[in-house]
Amino acid sequence: MNVNKEAELLQIVEKILKNNSMMDYLNEAWILNKKQIVLIGTSQIMQYHASALKESGLDLQAVASSNSHSSSQVKFASRNNIPKNFSNWKELLDQEQYDGIVIGTRIESTLEIL
Repeated sequence: MNVNKEAELLQIVEKILKNNSMMDYLNEAWILNKKQIVLIGTSQIMQYHASALKESGLDLQAVASSNSHSSSQVKFASRNNIPKNFSNWKELLDQEQYDGIVIGTRIESTLEIL
């Protein structure tokens, strides 16, 4: 662990001990280790997932439609403040660096993606 990260973590621990607040710890831990998430799918259920992920402090990096003939990812990205969108999910996976993927597609598409 580098010295700066260790110092930041020590500050968090001191703050927890001083304030006795687990929520402070959880919030600061997310900020220090913000995870980059990409989404595949633009359905209504994915809208719920996107909202929950953002509320959890995760960074939504990019979205792709599971249907390469659709442009729904453009509107979805705009509505959810997602910086990048792809018409092809394979390009998204090839071009982006991410910590996690959320797939919200029809079963047939999900099987192909997996």
